[in-house]
Amino acid sequence: MNSLLILQNRAIKAAQEERWDDAQSLNKQIIKQEPSNTSALNRLGFAYMQAGEHDAAKKTYEKVLKIDRTNSVAKKYLLLVEKAKQKQPVKLPKALKHSDFIDEPGKTRSVTLVRLADAEILEDLSVGADCTLHATKTRISVKCDGIYIGTLPDDIHSRLEPLIAAGNTYSVKVQSLKGSTVRVFIRELTRAEGVEHLASFPSESTMAALSLDNAEVAREDEEPVIVSETGEGDDDTALENRDIDEVLEGNQKDDYEEEDIEVDDDEELD
Repeated sequence: MNSLLILQNRAIKAAQEERWDDAQSLNKQIIKQEPSNTSALNRLGFAYMQAGEHDAAKKTYEKVLKIDRTNSVAKKYLLLVEKAKQKQPVKLPKALKHSDFIDEPGKTRSVTLVRLADAEILEDLSVGADCTLHATKTRISVKCDGIYIGTLPDDIHSRLEPLIAAGNTYSVKVQSLKGSTVRVFIRELTRAEGVEHLASFPSESTMAALSLDNAEVAREDEEPVIVSETGEGDDDTALENRDIDEVLEGNQKDDYEEEDIEVDDDEELD
């Protein structure tokens, strides 16, 4: 494997494990070989920033902008560094862990948000940021730090809203930011009693609205996280090709059959 690629992988892993001294050292080795490598420079600036070395971070991001004056990552983090130097409250972005974006059939889905918030709000987002779902009968909003950033598409709302109402829980992370497109990665954490047999995300070709009434998304230079699959399928997708209403009606029918219904002989049944 190319030595630069090995160094890059080690530098990324060091950042993911929050070993900032190692991250600095590894990225410096890359920059020594490729002085204009803006990705390594951005990672170095990030490591400085996380370690509280604001002056070094500022100089590093300024160097990136001398090489590429349009680099939005350097612009964004340079503003954060300036705020930190002025003792303003700053929430530093977290190092991205690709393990947070591993696909599990039936339990995860990458989703592009609709009805996005204003651009100035989206500019403050970072890939990997934790978000929350807020469900109503008409829509599911996505919020980061309590601030609205967008809404799930109608088909995802139709599927998840009754599951959330039943008690399912989900984690949400920003997966990519590119122009006016925001993708989030949703992961099912727990299934509520009564819906254990229902996959949150059947295959897209069989995605269906779910009714429980009877039973009751990189900016141009911030690369999107590549979602890796863990397998071709598992027991969670066993029901995905069955009609959801049929499943629910079958459950309800079974409930009725378990009940003893007494009818008066004299009572007339229509």
